[in-house]
Amino acid sequence: MTDGIQPTKLALSVKEARNALGVSHGFFYKILNSGKLKSFKIGDKRLVSVKELERYVSELEAEEAAK
Repeated sequence: MTDGIQPTKLALSVKEARNALGVSHGFFYKILNSGKLKSFKIGDKRLVSVKELERYVSELEAEEAAK
């Protein structure tokens, strides 16, 4: 049952999330380990929700605007 429409992803893999942010693997894990960006696991796979990425970027933009 496919109608040719791709569903919107709710969460991205670490690779997809870091590519979306445009940062390196190491820097991405630095952000995760700092607690500034939250992730979760389903089975063995670590994911980051699209909403969490949007929240993180909005927070960075607000911090930059406040300077």
